[in-house]
Amino acid sequence: MKVLIVAVAAVAAAVTLGAGTSHADDQSFIDRLHATQFVMPSTEGSYVRFGHMVCDKLHAGAQPSDLYGMFSLNQGPNVVDAAQHELCPDTLR
Repeated sequence: MKVLIVAVAAVAAAVTLGAGTSHADDQSFIDRLHATQFVMPSTEGSYVRFGHMVCDKLHAGAQPSDLYGMFSLNQGPNVVDAAQHELCPDTLR
C-alpha cells in the first residue's frame, strides 16, 4: 500500500512540475519577443502555438533560416530565435 501511495505522489508531482515548466517557457517566449520590440499582429496565444510549431519543424530537421518566411514583416528571425532559446533550446547548434 505504501508503494502505491508513493508512486501516485511521484506521478502527481511530475505532472504538476512539468505543467509549470511548460507554462513558464511559454511566458518567457512571449517576454523575449516583447523585449525585441516585436509587434504581435495576433494574440500571444497564437504566437506561443507558432513557437511550438517552429520547434516541431526544427526537431523534424528544418534549419532555422528555412522557417523565417513563415512570419510576416521580417519578424521570422525574432520568432525563431525566441522559440529556440525559450521553448526548444535543444535545437540550438
